[in-house]
Amino acid sequence: MMERQLPAYPLFLKDPFFSMWSMGDRLAHSPTCFWTNAAKKLLGFIKVDGEVYSFLGLSDAPALKQTGIEASSFKTIYHFAQADFTFDVEFVSPLLPNDLELLSCPVCYLNYRFSSAKPHSFEVALAMGENWCYNETSQYLGRGMKGRVFQDEGLEIALMGLAKQMPLSATDDEVLADWGYFYLMGDQAYYGDNHLLWAYINKHGAIEPSLFEDNKVLMAFSQKKQGTLYIAHDQGVAVQYFNEYLPGYYFRSGKTIVDALEETRKNHDDIETKLAQFDQQLKKDCAQISPDYYAVAVAALRQSIAAHVLVEDKKGELLFLSKECGSNGSIGTVDVAFPTQPLFLLYNPALLNAMLTPIYHFARLKAWPFDFAPHDVGTYPCANGQTYGLADDGGRYRCHEAYRQAFTTTYPHYVLPKEAELYALESQMPLEESANMIIMAYAAYQASGESKSIKENFDLLKKWARFLEEFGYCPSNQLCTDDFAGHTDKNINLSIKACVALECFVRLLNEMGENTLAKEKEAVVKRFVEHFEMVSRSRGFLPLSFEEGDSRYSLKYNLALDRLFGFNLFSADLYNREIAEYKKHQNPMGIPLDSRKPYTKSDWEMWVASFADASLNSSLISSLVAFLKSSPDRWAFPDWFDSGDGHGYCFRNRTVQGGIFFPLLCQKKGHR
Repeated sequence: MMERQLPAYPLFLKDPFFSMWSMGDRLAHSPTCFWTNAAKKLLGFIKVDGEVYSFLGLSDAPALKQTGIEASSFKTIYHFAQADFTFDVEFVSPLLPNDLELLSCPVCYLNYRFSSAKPHSFEVALAMGENWCYNETSQYLGRGMKGRVFQDEGLEIALMGLAKQMPLSATDDEVLADWGYFYLMGDQAYYGDNHLLWAYINKHGAIEPSLFEDNKVLMAFSQKKQGTLYIAHDQGVAVQYFNEYLPGYYFRSGKTIVDALEETRKNHDDIETKLAQFDQQLKKDCAQISPDYYAVAVAALRQSIAAHVLVEDKKGELLFLSKECGSNGSIGTVDVAFPTQPLFLLYNPALLNAMLTPIYHFARLKAWPFDFAPHDVGTYPCANGQTYGLADDGGRYRCHEAYRQAFTTTYPHYVLPKEAELYALESQMPLEESANMIIMAYAAYQASGESKSIKENFDLLKKWARFLEEFGYCPSNQLCTDDFAGHTDKNINLSIKACVALECFVRLLNEMGENTLAKEKEAVVKRFVEHFEMVSRSRGFLPLSFEEGDSRYSLKYNLALDRLFGFNLFSADLYNREIAEYKKHQNPMGIPLDSRKPYTKSDWEMWVASFADASLNSSLISSLVAFLKSSPDRWAFPDWFDSGDGHGYCFRNRTVQGGIFFPLLCQKKGHR
């Protein structure tokens, strides 16, 4: 029995619309899906002495016997054996976070190797159906696909996409793009109806009913016994950024998708070397934390990066825009960037600054009326201004109900004045997002030494710090990022975040030469800390809230920031009391976020692991490995799940899993 590694296996990942997964452990017995779990056909075959075998996806061809599976940083690797031959395949997503050209190049590839001591004729084929090119089959079936095959430097490239392209139309959460073109490249390629596919897998060549639910298919072939097939996706327009329509970063200077395919092919060996070096170093670094930690880091890496798109605006500003997958589809969400920041602080702090830039931009516009930071800048892929927490329009926009959803996600909210009163105050996250922005700004500055962004936006940071000083000491009842069980009045973890953010601001004030103001704010931080220490001593740990008599615990993951930055605001006794309390609540697959519900969050657990003692650190990592290997939901690595039985709560394929790198970040900074 082959041991399971992951809930779902990444095959080809580049961005929120180029995201292909296998939802089971046996590649030829499992459905291939978009990250949403929507079934989309991706098939792989080999033909040996005229006999066809399936190695990828569900089909009528006999399946190769799978003998092994491995997951590494950028690869999912499968091993097969049949009769007197073996066959190995690697699904490769080149997403190096410290190489922006490679990260943004929209090409993935399949490495394969056929081996036998006996002579055999051989061919490998990769096929995909047209419904990768649009969201709902029923809407576009028979309405027209366009495609063709052309030659390029001795290879053939097949492409397909909707005949009627609708750029930026899929502004919602769990949707595919209704625009763009997919490409397959091999020694030979094919675009056409799926009768060829049936003829291919049926040695008699008979025409059978449709193997794909849709009509058209791309295929790429090779008769080499070792080689590579390539797959690419060109969206044309990747995002709308306020009044700009931007291609992906790779295309910013006029390169084309054919350039992308040619460069990936020519640089294949160099790319392989870079990926291997990164993976070897990650494995070495993870081993210093736990024997199991590498498996968890690998599970998080690709999806954390590929839940973003990288672009550059017309001023040359780098923008790294996330999609809030599985929750509401927001673009550039602050409280999604915040938990994922350890990954990018480790490998490329410029990408963290590129997450902050859109928020700074929108916060300066008249449409944003508040003295605290926004939540997002729109709904992916349209950055038209925050769409979270919009107020009931009260008829002011005279928007027909049938168009309300499209209006709220695509309308350019950023053009409206303050008087439009777009946002419901009670639906905002004032302390959460303001503290997040200050902490991330400081973290990016500390990691990179780059002060341009800080200097240009110091007025905003100062305004948000004033807000934290006024309202963070004992927070009022308000929305925060972990309100799955409802809002909490006087939330202590939220107050800790405000405290750490104010200390970050103190350090920035000193860097900006405002030493007198820094001393004033340091006194504010000291008052916060004394409050936490008093509550911790009197109650034996820090409860969920400052409410008198509250005995409920919660994971104070924001304490990890104190250790990360080396502030040493909080005493060792406070940390020890927290750790002792957490140990009382351990379940097979983690520790609940708080006393109210049994669910946990994998990203926050690894934040806690970064300041936990050795036994708690080990058990948190081990419980997450147990989740990966036995959770009942075959989803792209969920981050919100039951700590007892592992059942997920809808979140999947989210970039927040970059938080799993927090222990590694602390180790690199010498704080473990």
